[in-house]
Amino acid sequence: MAKEKAKATGKAHAPAKEKGQKTSGTWHRLNELRPKRRPVFFAGFVIACALVVNFHDTCNVSKKRDCGWSGVSQLTCRTSACFLKAGGEMSKRTIKIPREEGQKLGLKVNNNKEAKWGTVKAIDEGCAQEHNAKLPSNSPDRILVGDHILRIDGTTSINQELSKKTAKTVEVEITRSNLPWSLRWLHGEGKPGTIEKLLSKRTFQQWSTSTTILGGLALTCWTLSGYGAESLPMYFLLSAVVAFYLTRCCYDDAVPPGTPHCYKGSSTSIQAVALSVSTKLAALAQRVATNPGLYFKWLFI
Repeated sequence: MAKEKAKATGKAHAPAKEKGQKTSGTWHRLNELRPKRRPVFFAGFVIACALVVNFHDTCNVSKKRDCGWSGVSQLTCRTSACFLKAGGEMSKRTIKIPREEGQKLGLKVNNNKEAKWGTVKAIDEGCAQEHNAKLPSNSPDRILVGDHILRIDGTTSINQELSKKTAKTVEVEITRSNLPWSLRWLHGEGKPGTIEKLLSKRTFQQWSTSTTILGGLALTCWTLSGYGAESLPMYFLLSAVVAFYLTRCCYDDAVPPGTPHCYKGSSTSIQAVALSVSTKLAALAQRVATNPGLYFKWLFI
């Protein structure tokens, strides 16, 4: 009886064992697809980051734009001032929309009496919808849900203007959040909040773009290196740090009166930085080749 029970138990566990072996075999085959561990790719990425930091001077700008405030410390200026000051500004523009006789704008607006503007809630059939259809999806001259209408044809009587149907070119003055389209839902009807101020700052967007580009290079190096996922955070951390170096504020306490101590660094794109660094490296290599003794004489001391 005991032997039969043991035999039955063994049969019950057999499928689980086979399943485990199958899973293990799958992971083994997936690991075989990745290359063997090659630290040269991580070393190459680290060297590339070091070259960017060493050969690109973010603080070398012709005009120093204020990046701080009264009493800002050197540490705060260099670390967080570029993300803390200002932000949340709304872009303002006037959009011209052709309207035919008997046609409405087709905008549904929620009026904000305290803020003295109307927020576009929907775009129904009308000349605004036709106007949008003629423009590319990323055109800034499109009327968008969430836009704040300040004036229509120079007047703040928005509801009255929305009901008109006379033929003319309607001028709609709007303000719009500078948040990326995918994050516009963060913007409410009132003034921009802290998160919106941070995310809408040009500095943050530049940092995000540079981090994404460097992160793509980091991911490629990680894939070729053959190392496990535990090394990915180091790659992405280096990407974020170098991107921060390229967008941070700078501090100089030896400036003439009227010139800010804490100022915005260069806003050069990561592509332009890479080109500049490669040009400087090529020039350095040429100088070394012309007079190697000048650079390597310390080896013979």
